Amino acid sequence: MTTASTDHLWRHFTAAGAPQLVIERGEGCYIWDNEGNRYLDALSALYCVNIGYGPWPGITEAAQKQL
Repeated sequence: MTTASTDHLWRHFTAAGAPQLVIERGEGCYIWDNEGNRYLDALSALYCVNIGYGPWPGITEAAQKQL
């Protein structure tokens, strides 16, 4: 039995052996795969990208100063 919740799982919540989604780029809260499909990256803040994707010069400058 499949449901909307099981049909649309993403890694880290996807079963082993499921087809991989190859992410090509990100912008704001969206990501695009290598076939041109756009997705809402609803899991990004859960692990690493809590500010979204994009040109954030202030963050780049702060990181450079810290390095």
